[in-house]
Amino acid sequence: MSENPNKLIKLWQELKRRRDNSWSEAAIAYNLGELFSEAGNLEKAKEYHRQELSLEPDNAFRIYNLAWFLIDKDQNINEG
Repeated sequence: MSENPNKLIKLWQELKRRRDNSWSEAAIAYNLGELFSEAGNLEKAKEYHRQELSLEPDNAFRIYNLAWFLIDKDQNINEG
C-alpha cells in the first residue's frame, strides 16, 4: 500500500456516504478507481476507470479520467 491505511479507510467511508446520497454508478466507479489507485492496486483501479467510461461513454470527463490514469500511471500511454 502506498498510502496510510487510515487515509484509505476514511476515503472508503466517504465513498460509502456518497453512494448513500444517490451518486451515479459512473461517479462511484470513478471514486473506486481513485481509491484503488491510492492503495497501489493499479489493475483494480484500471478496471474501475474502464467501468466508469463504459457507464457514460460520451461523457468527456469520463474519457479524460481513463486517459489520464493510463498515462499518469504508465499503464498504456498510447491508449491514453
